[in-house]
Amino acid sequence: MCIPLLLLLAFPYVTNAELSRSSEGRTDARVCCDIRAGRGRFLRVDLRMPTVWLPEPLYEEALLGRQPRGGESLRRRILELQWLFGYQAADGDVVICDEEPDCGDLCAFFPKVRWVSAGRASQELRRLGRAERAAWRLEPWVWSAKAIEFAHASGLEIPLRLPDISRSINSRQFAPGERLFPLHRDETVPTFPVSICRSLSDVREALDCLMDHRITRWIIKAEFGHSGRNQLRGDGLQLRAEQVGWLQRLFTAECVAVVEPWLEPICEYGVQWSVAAGGKPAGISLDGIVGLLTDSQGGYLGSVVFPEHETGVWWDVVRPFQQEVLLRVSAAGYHGRIGIDCMVANWKGIVVVRPIQDLNGRHTMGRTALAIAGRLSRDRHSAWYHFSTKRQREKILSIVASMQCVEVLETGPVVNDETPGSMLVSLVVPEAEQDWERLIGSSGVFG
Repeated sequence: MCIPLLLLLAFPYVTNAELSRSSEGRTDARVCCDIRAGRGRFLRVDLRMPTVWLPEPLYEEALLGRQPRGGESLRRRILELQWLFGYQAADGDVVICDEEPDCGDLCAFFPKVRWVSAGRASQELRRLGRAERAAWRLEPWVWSAKAIEFAHASGLEIPLRLPDISRSINSRQFAPGERLFPLHRDETVPTFPVSICRSLSDVREALDCLMDHRITRWIIKAEFGHSGRNQLRGDGLQLRAEQVGWLQRLFTAECVAVVEPWLEPICEYGVQWSVAAGGKPAGISLDGIVGLLTDSQGGYLGSVVFPEHETGVWWDVVRPFQQEVLLRVSAAGYHGRIGIDCMVANWKGIVVVRPIQDLNGRHTMGRTALAIAGRLSRDRHSAWYHFSTKRQREKILSIVASMQCVEVLETGPVVNDETPGSMLVSLVVPEAEQDWERLIGSSGVFG
């Protein structure tokens, strides 16, 4: 049995480099995926411009008008997400961070970047000459009001023509996901009623509609908030007092709720796209596909990365549908990174494909997983896990311990297991196919 354990202990911090010097002889790295004949490789390097990376992990909470609470636990979690965003950076890039990561052993495949505060980065960029500053590109987590404000303060280019475009396309109203398609074309899909609600009475009417279709299990989603967050689940017509309170707070913030039937997932995928300006099909590029690991409530547990992916019949349904939506996204004035989650599910005894489960007009954890796997340059499957508790981690490691040959790489920052809010982020890479199937079968919905 060989179980090499590599602890990725550090995120390098280049203290003496200046932005003007960092841009010399540098080009920007991008992880891409090109699907041809139903198969694709997830890594291609296209080098161009040095980049400033601006994470914003609580974007959806801000759109909902909520002030997250959590004290030290929340602060730590935000830092960890900011640090993970750095995996997409390249040597010489700058990553905006509230606090520089702990330094330790230098990981061979982690980029040599600078970790600086937003204020300091803006000051340094403003001190550059116009030509030097023009050599830098801003890559935000999402093109939000915060990102646009940072770009103005730094003198960087802003590609969006309207500041509220990101809010518009991240809203569930833009692509509510009411369309289901049969995996086998000769089957008919029963009605899948989806309702957009602006009041508590709208919600009750939507639940009545579900009952008319003999649908008892339902899910109510906030207008903003994905990965299983900001959702209610229930059965029947009755709403509990706390559910009513949640809905009232949502409507007070002038956000909508989406009511839909509960789907029994078979497997889920996160499709990573880039949209260029111009609103043309040629400006839409596929960057990669990951499998999604989720819990029983639909919460995100991690991503599955394929060295070479057999997309199968589901992709024939998903690809044209998502491309059509992305043309709408581009026509609305947005260009940048987008992740669209889709699902193969069981709906009233029929296997269906839902091309759009969530549309994320931003960077996603799936894109970060592709970046990490791309740096490893491996020809094997891998699973990138986000453990929120030590117990979750121990469950997977107990399975790994019985495998013949597997690698476990700690890809999160150095944390104490007892630190509140800490994530335990690991990349697990099995060699044997039977070990891979066993690992994935026991760790999430993806199958």
